[in-house]
Amino acid sequence: MERRLSDSRSRVVSKIVAQAEKSGFSGQEIDIADYIDRYYRNVAIDDLRISSPADLAGAALSHLNLAINRPPGQTQVRIYNPTRKTNGWASTHTIVEIVNDNMPFLVDSAGMAINRLGYSIHLTVHPTFSVTRDKKGDLREIGKKALLKKGDDNESFLRIEIDRSAKGEEFAVLEKALLLNLGDVRKAVADWSEMREMALAIADELHGDSLPLSQRVIDEGREMLRWMVDDHFTFLGYREYSLSKGEDTDELSVIPGSGLGILRGEPRDGSVVVLHKDIRRQARSKDLL
Repeated sequence: MERRLSDSRSRVVSKIVAQAEKSGFSGQEIDIADYIDRYYRNVAIDDLRISSPADLAGAALSHLNLAINRPPGQTQVRIYNPTRKTNGWASTHTIVEIVNDNMPFLVDSAGMAINRLGYSIHLTVHPTFSVTRDKKGDLREIGKKALLKKGDDNESFLRIEIDRSAKGEEFAVLEKALLLNLGDVRKAVADWSEMREMALAIADELHGDSLPLSQRVIDEGREMLRWMVDDHFTFLGYREYSLSKGEDTDELSVIPGSGLGILRGEPRDGSVVVLHKDIRRQARSKDLL
């Protein structure tokens, strides 16, 4: 059975490659056959059979065209309704194309942004590639040639097919949401190791002579932090605050420069937070964590 599925996939991919080569795609020296094979490698054969080879080729080449230039650290997003007249291929769905540095949480984060706006996801295609670019972000090599030099896949191509929408303004709202979510992912991944180190540093600072707590509570808190660092917790953001106690209200003031991950920089809603009753009680709690 596995051999038959492999042969069937090879035949479908060969048809897609033939259509792609007919398109006359004019880019850098790209091995189209290798690119198409990698692009659809993890897509179920039943999903491939739903569309024509010409449409599958058009979708893959459209995504490649989006990747032709991507300045360092930038996320490329395109949302559109493809038609054969305009794009050379067609779909019954609205297409979301993303090109980004390869990093964890991309698919989940993009999916959450899409679902939050009420769209259903019909198909996700997520190949990763080893890519070489120049200083301007222009694509020079992709796939086998770049793989020989870089070793690891460093860019993520994410295509998501969602409910068809005809309103351009809805595309703008969705694009903004995706860029915001994926920007948060980039910050969290960039500061991940620093946040882990901060958790370990805090654990090392916990001593009975400096805290009005029992040694048992301190030991449990220290071990909890170390357990979290040992790949049991996803560090998204870190920030330090100082607590100012008042008669009726307490305030938390951001310590400038302490933010990491999605809490990097100054908060959008100001640097002082007035605590309401329940949160005030928690802030004054003797609990260590």
